[in-house]
Amino acid sequence: MKSAGGNRFIGVSWAGNGGVPESERAKARLERLLSGWRRLAHADSLLACEPSGFCSLDRGAPLCMSMPGVVDPVKGLMLDPSALSQRLVETGSGLARELAAPFSGVWMEPASGRLQSSTDAFGIGQLFYVQCEAGAAVSNSAVLLARAFDRDLDAETLTGFGVFGAFIGGETAFDGVIKVPPGCSVELESGRLRLQPGPERRSTDGEASIDQMADRLREIVTKMSDAAPEADLQLSGGLDSRLILAALPPDRRRRHRAVTIGGAGSPDVAIASAIAERLGMRSRVVDTDTVDDLDREAFAALLRQAVESFDGAANPVDKATLLLAEPRLDGDAWFNGQNGESLRGFYYPGQRLDARPSESLARALIGWRLATNDVANPRLFDPEAYRERKARAEARMVERLIGMADVWSLALDRFYVEERMQRWAGNGIDHRLNRRAYLCPFFDPGFVRDALALPAASKAGAQAAFRLLHRLDPDLASIPLDSGLRPAAVIDTPLQARLARMGYFIKKAGRRVKRRLAKGGGATLGSASIVQLWHRHRLYEQLPTDRLLATGLFAPEMLGQIASGKWLPDRPTLGFVLMTAELSRSV
Repeated sequence: MKSAGGNRFIGVSWAGNGGVPESERAKARLERLLSGWRRLAHADSLLACEPSGFCSLDRGAPLCMSMPGVVDPVKGLMLDPSALSQRLVETGSGLARELAAPFSGVWMEPASGRLQSSTDAFGIGQLFYVQCEAGAAVSNSAVLLARAFDRDLDAETLTGFGVFGAFIGGETAFDGVIKVPPGCSVELESGRLRLQPGPERRSTDGEASIDQMADRLREIVTKMSDAAPEADLQLSGGLDSRLILAALPPDRRRRHRAVTIGGAGSPDVAIASAIAERLGMRSRVVDTDTVDDLDREAFAALLRQAVESFDGAANPVDKATLLLAEPRLDGDAWFNGQNGESLRGFYYPGQRLDARPSESLARALIGWRLATNDVANPRLFDPEAYRERKARAEARMVERLIGMADVWSLALDRFYVEERMQRWAGNGIDHRLNRRAYLCPFFDPGFVRDALALPAASKAGAQAAFRLLHRLDPDLASIPLDSGLRPAAVIDTPLQARLARMGYFIKKAGRRVKRRLAKGGGATLGSASIVQLWHRHRLYEQLPTDRLLATGLFAPEMLGQIASGKWLPDRPTLGFVLMTAELSRSV
């Protein structure tokens, strides 16, 4: 099994030039943690990066970033760390605000040693900070900061993860380790940290037409194709990756390879392969059906690595199969369709879209959608403590939802773009094993502005997305999706469109009801076999029950049932236990 690679970085500004006891202890811990890393020290600051090549410490503004390249969307160029560090000297730190998502990095001003750091406009590039007696630090790894600055696990935030399947807002698994908000920059000097909000997002001057959005998306994708002429396209049987393909000018499509991750018989594989053949594109299928080949110890190591590689912020049961595929993904850059959801309104059904945000609307959304797919079984937890922590987590979520906008439809849009995407897409893209640059057209600020400005009625049922696909390429719109729905059907006669959407959403609603009844749903690629294999290998015997009980989260009796093999939890519950078990080793 391939060991965890590395693209982590850290920038530290110490409190004083020495003599602060907590600083000295943190320095000693970092000395152990950063063994073999590339480092640059300057007075009271430190810049360090794992030996992955994602840094430039000997020219320009010394820089560490989490990926091998980032797109300058204005010039249509891919900037590697060396080029970006030089540009920062020439143009100033404001350049970082213009870089395309995903981006996170930290750099040092050559003369003063002051550290500056930034994430992209949507927080997809992962960036976290600590401010404590020892000083201030930023990193793209919350786990690294927790280990370096001796942060404890936080039962409150972990309970929130158990309820929602993701952390809320800036929360992490660790007390005092906080995620940098989307679009923010950070300055570190003399042991103190200053957060600088990004520029205020302008609304559009009215609704963009589908023709205008098609032109914009084609321009975005073409510039990204210029920046990375040999980038692979992550092509599935779904809608979002097909929109990217449709936006590529026909004369460019053959130079980009279509890559699909999936096992034999997968609808994604069948549809994507047929599309690639139809367009004369090179294609490759990365098989995922290899987890059963692992012996007990290799499988246990894979699950531990899944926690570590995704920085203790994702269900390892969901990520294990993807880790097996990762070493076989050989491209240097990759088109990614995340955030196409902003155009599809998949979260609209059953919502009072024109109402003002309210606690009742927020709690209804929590019960219907947010606390359904990925909720850990409440039986797992200490009953009284869980009841109180769950109530506080839901209150925090309600506060974020109703503070998003003045109209419920826009609050939903902004919540998914600004909250869920930095956790779903960000954690999945900016992980520790990543070796490629990501091209994410649907995170272009202009495209997002246009998508959010569309009336909710035009996005409901993915109508706007289907019309955009048809406008870009009618032939691709005629091919059914993995759901069986033919996108072109929504622009046929009104009756045909209505019947097509009705059949599509009856299927989706049926799957959601089944998940609510099962309370374990939302299975991801290979997750069912991961759960079964964990039990078959008797890995419950390796659970560190003492450490898990010491977190104050779990009911001893229920944890004992898992550790004895009497209770095989569902996917989100087992994943939460394994994630917490591995994180407990970090503190």
